[in-house]
Amino acid sequence: MSSQDRDDEIESQRQTLQGELQRHYGDWDLEVHLFGSFASGLSSKTSDADFTLYYFDWDVTELASALRSIGYQDVFAITNARVPIVTFYDPEHDVSCDINIDEPMGVINSKLINTYRKIDDRFSTLWFAIKHLAKKHDILSGSTGYLSSYALTLMLIVFLQDVTRPAILPRLQQQDSHRMLHRDVDGWDCSFDRNWSNYRTYGSDNTKSVGQLLVDFCYHYGYAFDYANQEVNTGLGRIKSRSYSPPARSRRDRRPKEWPICVLDPFIYDRNVTGNCHRNAVNDIQGCFQNAYDALKTGNINRAFRR
Repeated sequence: MSSQDRDDEIESQRQTLQGELQRHYGDWDLEVHLFGSFASGLSSKTSDADFTLYYFDWDVTELASALRSIGYQDVFAITNARVPIVTFYDPEHDVSCDINIDEPMGVINSKLINTYRKIDDRFSTLWFAIKHLAKKHDILSGSTGYLSSYALTLMLIVFLQDVTRPAILPRLQQQDSHRMLHRDVDGWDCSFDRNWSNYRTYGSDNTKSVGQLLVDFCYHYGYAFDYANQEVNTGLGRIKSRSYSPPARSRRDRRPKEWPICVLDPFIYDRNVTGNCHRNAVNDIQGCFQNAYDALKTGNINRAFRR
């Protein structure tokens, strides 16, 4: 099955899920929206489908009960997460799924990433190479204090905006007002230019191959990036000195959290999406890119990817 066929199947699944939930709750005007890798265009054969449910008046425990009644399998409500979710398996489409309630930021973030992806063909190929590299070096696991796929994507976007010369990607959140689709979510400005065709030839002056860009990416995050003092600022499209201080560790412990790495969300400007990365993990992350760079510079692809 081609990636386009798989994307079409997941869209069909979204429509089916929305209709089933509407019928279950008596034709409520519920809406199911897709976000994550299938919405951003960066899905793989093993990707889960991520959904958010709008206009739902109950919690994930009730939603889990509804999904079981409809006939989905392996349904579990995870209530103690930062964003509570329900995980389930859809046997008709053979895909594992996560669904949360009323989280529009994920949808908007995915649209932003998808717009960047469409601008330059090198983006997707480079992203999958970096993701594979990170997996082989065991640094791709946001739940265990390493990098999430989302954080790695933001690091790549800003690299292509601010490190590569000439730049390969524009700064979609920093365009003239008449180009921006303006939207406010929970007080956050989520405006950006969604018309990727405005930038069809933006990166054409940079003729580097994906392989050359991979080497440059590994060098930057292995040797040039100052993890302790710099931030990846996605909203501005720049790597710069840190502009936000870490929040308190808890209500009782007012000492600031440790942020050994800082990658800021594009729209929630003070949210560090790598805020859970611990110091030893960041040492591993930097070491991964150093080792990969050293190997790639000598042409040793197998050592770079730990084959």
